[in-house]
Amino acid sequence: MNSFLALTVLSLGLYARVEAALPSLNEGCEINPDMELTSQQLALAGNVGNTENIFMPPGCTCKESGVIASSCVKFDCGCKCDVTAGMCDLNCCCDTECTSDQVALFSECLDSGTSAAVYETCYTPFELQAINAKYPMRSDEATESFYKNLLCVQTDNSGTKGIFFDTGTTHTALYPSAADAFKSAPDCVTDYNYICYEKDSLTGRSSDDNYVYGDYLPTIHIPDVANPTTAVTAFGGSLPLTSADSHGFCSELNSAEFGETVDKEDNSCVREVTDLASQCEVDLDFEKFTTDLFVSRKQSTAYAQAPTLTDFLNVGIIKVDYAGTYDDSQGSDWDTATSTCKQALKSICYEVRYDANFEIVEIGARLELVDVTATGFFEQSYSIEFIGISPPANGYSLASNNFVNRTRSGNPGYIFERPVLGGRIHPDESKAIMAASKGFQIMSAPTGECDVSDPINSNKGQTVGFGVDTSSTCTISLMVDELKQLCEGTAHGGNDYLFKYKEGQDNPYIPAWITTMYNTTYSEALSGGLRSNSGLLLGIFGNADPLDETQWIDVVSLDLPTTAPSYLEAQQTCTGFPTSTHYKIQWTNVGSTTNPQAKIMSAQVEHGTEPMVFMNTLAAGAAETQKFPFTVTVEWQYYELDSELYSPPAPPIIFSVPYDVFYPFQIDSAAVRRGGGGSLLILCITGGVAIIASMFLI
Repeated sequence: MNSFLALTVLSLGLYARVEAALPSLNEGCEINPDMELTSQQLALAGNVGNTENIFMPPGCTCKESGVIASSCVKFDCGCKCDVTAGMCDLNCCCDTECTSDQVALFSECLDSGTSAAVYETCYTPFELQAINAKYPMRSDEATESFYKNLLCVQTDNSGTKGIFFDTGTTHTALYPSAADAFKSAPDCVTDYNYICYEKDSLTGRSSDDNYVYGDYLPTIHIPDVANPTTAVTAFGGSLPLTSADSHGFCSELNSAEFGETVDKEDNSCVREVTDLASQCEVDLDFEKFTTDLFVSRKQSTAYAQAPTLTDFLNVGIIKVDYAGTYDDSQGSDWDTATSTCKQALKSICYEVRYDANFEIVEIGARLELVDVTATGFFEQSYSIEFIGISPPANGYSLASNNFVNRTRSGNPGYIFERPVLGGRIHPDESKAIMAASKGFQIMSAPTGECDVSDPINSNKGQTVGFGVDTSSTCTISLMVDELKQLCEGTAHGGNDYLFKYKEGQDNPYIPAWITTMYNTTYSEALSGGLRSNSGLLLGIFGNADPLDETQWIDVVSLDLPTTAPSYLEAQQTCTGFPTSTHYKIQWTNVGSTTNPQAKIMSAQVEHGTEPMVFMNTLAAGAAETQKFPFTVTVEWQYYELDSELYSPPAPPIIFSVPYDVFYPFQIDSAAVRRGGGGSLLILCITGGVAIIASMFLI
């Protein structure tokens, strides 16, 4: 009766799975954001016997003797082409969801992910002679030659041997915490990731007073040179090197880097001129890039509201290439009488000269100016050249390679580039996952602008592929007073795209597009402090079941500081405001080394608070708007595991026989004569030749 009841329950469970299969990407053109689960499915959630994250994924076979499936770490898997649950995958001959009639219609069979254990290992007569060769055994008689190829190993039918990844046998080993997995800071000497770039761009790359390769050049603007009591940072505080954005338009967010020569032909962009009169002395002006700027001699020189002019060099004009009569008393000028923008900037090339101590001793600019008479698209180019005024210590030589002054250049497991499975705990069943139909997503910015119109969905749009490092950036346009309001939180009432970072905290707010998928608040704190569950879960393996939360792993979030952002009036800078999100995902291969399965081990997300600097371009004043970037990155980290050879324990002796069972044959074994063991006698009659072998049983 109990067996019948168990069978009935099992049958009902299977029926529920078939009748209410999970949605898939094959359900039609219109895809729901999340996979809806029926009450029947939710009733089955979590009934798999696991209490923690799984060891062996579904669809695999345990190869360990005497180990239950929920504890097995040595396993092999097959049928990787079965990528759709609940239906037959075309041309996947190993898919158990396909009928024999369906398989008969397939044009081919896709790779199942397993290799047939077929060998062609035949023993030669000479090898047979070397095995217990005793008179009168013979191995090369004519009567034997017909049968000698029978001694071949064609198929290895051992289901318990193989080489497997050594993952350990504990959950701690298989799933390290984010704190352990990512506890080491990036080595910025060898690791070229966003965090290193971010720190370099903000704090400078030099620990010395003078410049090193790649440093930004501190730059200020002094309105009254005769009375330099007031100075403001210009272009975010570093010498600009305007470049093309993703649409080809000129953007002044790019900065020059010390020692990085940029040629004119390699750095051009387009200005869109719609109102020539108003744009002439703003967008087309050359003075804002030259005589209005002062560049620090040394990289370590700090910003000061009343700087010492001996610490800063004015960007002078070395040469002007202009078809008209150049007026050095003014910059680009709008001539009302002729409706012409005179002396408009066509190209600029900075020349930076430095001494043996890498201190800038002179900086100037070579200009190409033109007159512009019509609106439309106006092309410009920006370049820079660094010139050392002292020879290198070892001189110029082929051995030193410095004759030319230039920059030197030196099916369960995931399938690479396939979507990473993402989801959240189901609101109606904590053991189930509300999985995203399109997988783990981050913000998308097809137009380059951040999506302020749909805050709830602005952090979705771009699906992350397994193993693919990803970066996405969007911008919002703010005037200087709007930047201040955003920083101080007074703009929150009018901007519904700002969410609380953590429940119970007033600060800081975080823009919707850089929040973790699905979430607008972080509320679940973890032990140890400074970390919380982000609410986002990732599928450990590529076939992670939404009905089993143990097949998913939490993305742990590093908390932001609880202090409010700060706005620095003089520098027009907001610090401490979240502007970036960075995911780190650790993965490895498990299972058989001949059929490795990629899995996710740990995941973490952290947020950056890069300074938001309003770049004063001097002409438009408070009415000018500036685009501020927000960035999301995904970084993958591979963890290499050792491998080990696994052999199952020897099977127990089934029976024993008397020592004289083979009488009258003589068995040369003292242990047998003493009754201490058993022997097996194999007698093969081949072509009239008897071959006798004995083997001692352990």
